[in-house]
Amino acid sequence: MLTGCSFVAAAIIAGVTLFPQREKAAISASWVLLNGENHLLVTEGIPLIFPALQESDRRKIRGGVLENALRPIRRPADFSELKFYEVSPENKLKPVAPRRFSITIEDEEDGVSHTVQLASFKVKGKTVLSPADPDFKETSYKIASSSDGKNHVVWNMGGMWLLEEGNLEKARKISSELHNNKIRRQLEQELTEIQQARGIDTAWEMIEWNYNPRFSPDGTKIVYSTNRDFETRDSMSVWIFDLETNTEKRLFGGGRYDYGVIGWLNDEQMLVGKSDGEDIFARAQVYLVDARGNKKEVIFPDGIGLQTILPNGVVAYVSYVIQYVPYLEMEGAYPMAVATAVGIGTIDPKTLTIVPKGVERALPAEAAPATFKKVSLNPSGTTLAYSYSETRDGRYGYNILKIVDIIRNKDLEIDLEKAGIDPWELLSHTLRWISDDQILIHTMRGERYFDASADTYVQTPVFSTWLHKLGGTR
Repeated sequence: MLTGCSFVAAAIIAGVTLFPQREKAAISASWVLLNGENHLLVTEGIPLIFPALQESDRRKIRGGVLENALRPIRRPADFSELKFYEVSPENKLKPVAPRRFSITIEDEEDGVSHTVQLASFKVKGKTVLSPADPDFKETSYKIASSSDGKNHVVWNMGGMWLLEEGNLEKARKISSELHNNKIRRQLEQELTEIQQARGIDTAWEMIEWNYNPRFSPDGTKIVYSTNRDFETRDSMSVWIFDLETNTEKRLFGGGRYDYGVIGWLNDEQMLVGKSDGEDIFARAQVYLVDARGNKKEVIFPDGIGLQTILPNGVVAYVSYVIQYVPYLEMEGAYPMAVATAVGIGTIDPKTLTIVPKGVERALPAEAAPATFKKVSLNPSGTTLAYSYSETRDGRYGYNILKIVDIIRNKDLEIDLEKAGIDPWELLSHTLRWISDDQILIHTMRGERYFDASADTYVQTPVFSTWLHKLGGTR
């Protein structure tokens, strides 16, 4: 499936200052360690967290089964009670009690009903919806919400159901049961036969009816990917559902290509990525698509990969060069997209090219390969955070975290060691904004414990959570 970080084109943006003045931020007092627990966000961009179980607890619940076994579906009664906390602007945790309720989803194809347990919260006047226990999803159902919290969809690979503010307990299916007068199971049979005829060893192919739905900023439309309309192979196209007219249609797709929404730029336009599902090194393409299906290709300077898109049209990107490099400890050289810089820009409406806004940061050459981990904009687009790894003392994996004040185009240099954070343990890909000036990160260390079921000592990860509030130089 396509994600926003998978669309890479090929040279480096030129003419931008790469080494601006640095400012040391007095940050050690602004870091908060959350009791060494593994706190996770309930939903992206909302200061609402919960302490998830550690992997050692999951192993105990699973009874010591293999790592790739199915995760348990509910929290055992003898484990600690699930709690939720709202994070204050000062990084204080305030316990919050959700309203718990259930919805009934009718599966017309199977002729059965499913009960989904949910929890709702009020955070800053907005409704936040989550599974009743987000650590243990009882079913395959996931949740997507509009930015104002008034509409939500519960979805799985078989469909999506709308929940509206004021009537959350009533789930209404909003995507058609049929495509070309065939139900999902019939389409899966057809796709399986097509794949087998192509020499692919598969017992049964799955149809993703509504994959990764995303509300438009104004909450009136939902876009998603699907392979229900496959032609000659398992390929994804982009569809849109209009909540005002209660209709859906295909926007973009066809052939052997995979299409996925990178993100909405505004209420009517989005960026859609197109990639070759059979050639992972083929140049990906990105298109500006509107809600009526009009599309134009966005011409990227070579080597640009989008990472974050905000509804005000600001994008965060990574510059790459394609090199043949050895990957860590593997033998031989492989073609890889090696990150060289990160920055922000906008799309020129006339030329449909990415225009840098003067905020770009070079990554050190010694950090390659596989240097880039995460780049993200805060909700208002005023601050850029990114991370990468480099080699220290002959060892690869020393993690660097950078934060850029976009308004003043200056770095707020993060001294992790001064804050008591081991850079070798930083999980920089877990970087999350929870407000305009607060970020959440995780660290991981290994811990040995005796697994009685396997009669041996096992190395298992232990996660800790840190909150950071930007300040001082801001």
